[in-house]
Amino acid sequence: MKTRLSSGLTDWYRVGAPLCCLTGILMFKLLLPTFIQFGTVVTILGVAYAIWYGWRLSDVWLDGDMLRVKGLSAFQVPLSEVSLTNVQRRGQGPTIFFLGLDHPVGKVQTVRFIPAGDIEMELRTQIHAARTARALTAR
Repeated sequence: MKTRLSSGLTDWYRVGAPLCCLTGILMFKLLLPTFIQFGTVVTILGVAYAIWYGWRLSDVWLDGDMLRVKGLSAFQVPLSEVSLTNVQRRGQGPTIFFLGLDHPVGKVQTVRFIPAGDIEMELRTQIHAARTARALTAR
């Protein structure tokens, strides 16, 4: 059974946020045309940050004992080769989970995603159980 771990906000941060930045700066330029150079710099910085932030996020599903990831590339890894390395909660921004991969997939060593609800303890438990089972079978 496939369980979605990431929220539906990934597409917002990839597409919606950069478009909002562009729209806001366009409105700023229309209302205050004398600040065009300042607005251009702010536009470039704002859009670059929004794109950088959004495209590092992934959509993540748990399918049995496999973790399926869809970001810039799509792949799957056994849950036993994953560790929950960090959980960031910054102010009013979304919570971000960082999953470390024991063996990089291509250039991907860390998977970042916005969780769908309060799944931290359950995910930690499932990862711990999968890693423990792998360690026991390796003996």
